[in-house]
Amino acid sequence: MNHEQYGLLGLSYKGTLLWGLLVSLVVLTFIFSCNSNKLEDPIRPKKKIESIVTQVKYYKNYRVDEKGLSHYTEPIKKEKALTSLHYRLHYDQNNHVIKEEEYDEKGRLKRYSNISYQNGMKFHEEVYTGSNDLIFSRYYDSKEILAKEEKYSHGQLLKYVDFTYDKKGYKKKEKHYRSDEVLELFKTFKYNDKNQLIQVDTHLPQGRKSIVHQYVVYRYNDKGVKKKERYYALRYSPNGKSQKYLLIKENTYTPKGIQVTVIQYDQNSKVLKKDKYLYNAQGEEIKPVAERSGDTDENLKSIESKG
Repeated sequence: MNHEQYGLLGLSYKGTLLWGLLVSLVVLTFIFSCNSNKLEDPIRPKKKIESIVTQVKYYKNYRVDEKGLSHYTEPIKKEKALTSLHYRLHYDQNNHVIKEEEYDEKGRLKRYSNISYQNGMKFHEEVYTGSNDLIFSRYYDSKEILAKEEKYSHGQLLKYVDFTYDKKGYKKKEKHYRSDEVLELFKTFKYNDKNQLIQVDTHLPQGRKSIVHQYVVYRYNDKGVKKKERYYALRYSPNGKSQKYLLIKENTYTPKGIQVTVIQYDQNSKVLKKDKYLYNAQGEEIKPVAERSGDTDENLKSIESKG
């Protein structure tokens, strides 16, 4: 008599066991396949989404504020822009500026910028001349504030600048490096209680210390509009035992434009010559005027140090 016992589906217990193992293997293979697909998703190359230009706008003026942010002002119509110096901005489907172009009054392209975004925020910008030569590469932080700027010439890195900011987002320090990462100079920025920039000091490294080689002072009118910039430079006496900060340049802002005064001194800090220039809002020179004087400038600021 055959004493072999039969189980499910009329199979012997050995057959049932083999069937169960087969089913389990199929199920595990399916689960592993699904999980493998899920694990591969994050590293699969995603299809690049191209930015589409949806609109173009034209502006007459441009400026950069203390936080390194760009501002275009005085929007104009295309017809008028084509016959004057202007800026042309290209926007994508998310209303992000993806390209900036600067044209002269004859409609010639002077320079342009290509801008990319990360998580909806401005991340990188490359600036080119009108003849397609890269001159600047700029990187922005998570708040779209300029963090690093690289300067190029003929495709070669010349120098770069690292920027740091205070808690309010105002520029605090600039570190200027050569392409070989040697620190050339650094600048520090000072503000008043109205968050207006009032002074920029340029420091030259001297071992572990530094010395303020130049500084710029800014003044504003009652409406908060900048009215004057004064540039001072360190000058040593002929014997090297004393040093002075001499006023070497002054910019005065008026409704008619910018008056620039450049001052030259002799070795005894006596004024030799003052050259005055007048520029309009577009930076075009209107009229140069030369003056000569032997008197020390009344705005001379000096410090004496014992050598």
